[in-house]
Amino acid sequence: MPASHACYLKTTTDLILKEITVVGHRLEVMEEKTLDLIVEMKSIWADITGFHDKVEALDHCLSILEARIDLIPDRGLELRVLQDKIINPEDRSCRDNICFFGIPEKVEGG
Repeated sequence: MPASHACYLKTTTDLILKEITVVGHRLEVMEEKTLDLIVEMKSIWADITGFHDKVEALDHCLSILEARIDLIPDRGLELRVLQDKIINPEDRSCRDNICFFGIPEKVEGG
């Protein structure tokens, strides 16, 4: 299994994002966007996770190419980055590519 970089729901001022639309709990990249999409992204993530305060920035300077969200019993929502791209080549730190956010009050479509 190839190593990947952690993706936490945060934003950075110089991060180039990809537009991600929600199809059920699957996220699909449609086209490249800039920080203008931050507000929309935060809204989408908050709707999925139910935790608005955890949707503030990406932990690493990444461009998300593909990601998936799964509901794990007793553990909450899991965000798994399937493919990403390092935007800041100086940041080579590698972490697990799974992040848990806790169980939201309700999960629609799942």
